[in-house]
Amino acid sequence: MIKLVRSTALAVLMGAALLSAGCSAWFCAVTPDPAASPTPNMPTPTLAPTNTPAIAPTSTIALEGYSLSELDGIAGPGDVLPMYSSYEEAVQASIDARGTCEVVGWITIPNTNIDYPVYLNAEDAEYYLDHNGEGMLSKYGAIFMDARNADPAQQQHILIYGHDMHNGTMFHDLENYRQKSFFESNQYITLNWNDVETVWQIYLATPITGYNIRFTSTQFQSGDAFAEFIAEVKAYAQMVSSSILDDSVIVGPNDQVLTLSTCTYCPPEAEEQGFIVQARRIR
Repeated sequence: MIKLVRSTALAVLMGAALLSAGCSAWFCAVTPDPAASPTPNMPTPTLAPTNTPAIAPTSTIALEGYSLSELDGIAGPGDVLPMYSSYEEAVQASIDARGTCEVVGWITIPNTNIDYPVYLNAEDAEYYLDHNGEGMLSKYGAIFMDARNADPAQQQHILIYGHDMHNGTMFHDLENYRQKSFFESNQYITLNWNDVETVWQIYLATPITGYNIRFTSTQFQSGDAFAEFIAEVKAYAQMVSSSILDDSVIVGPNDQVLTLSTCTYCPPEAEEQGFIVQARRIR
């Protein structure tokens, strides 16, 4: 196994994660967000607080696994994608494999293949980039939440990452949101998050191109700072002709937003590095 040095900017991850010649471009250094106090009136899931991983300004974390260029959306000959019939089964498999439960939820989007457990490794934010839910090295990786979201003070903006696998698994079907008809007919995400069933309404789908847009912030000094962040992402999307937005969905300063992020495998000249879908929590 080769020791690989990766940027812990993974600001998480695929938001700084999944890209280019594979998923490498997403791993760009990201300046840490300013310290913030918890936003008032926010629903607080029961996820236990942990120390937020430090974000290094340059590549500093060593991890055994695939090189970023090898994470190209094509499963390796020995790769395994565990399939679970229930959240409880995924939880038990995580405990059996890892000695602790790293399953924090289950995400489902109707009319897609997205119906998976969601993992979070607070000690190694990049672990599930190339390990499946049973701890095996795999180019499938797993669907996983940004490690910073383990901190209740950083849960106003939830980030979940997954590979765009060419065989149609993981977050491949986020690509369907490039089609306006699909977007308009499939605007709801269900996330069972620490035994709380939450529902989110999609209002934005956009490619991430070479423009300098920061969409992975998780700390906000105030509700107004959060609203400004949301406005910046929307303004960016409005500049990208292939983006789709639903302006009838209003995101307020005390709302909670979910971003789903995946890589894309476009040629360099396309400047497209990834694709995100954003949704507002409605329940």
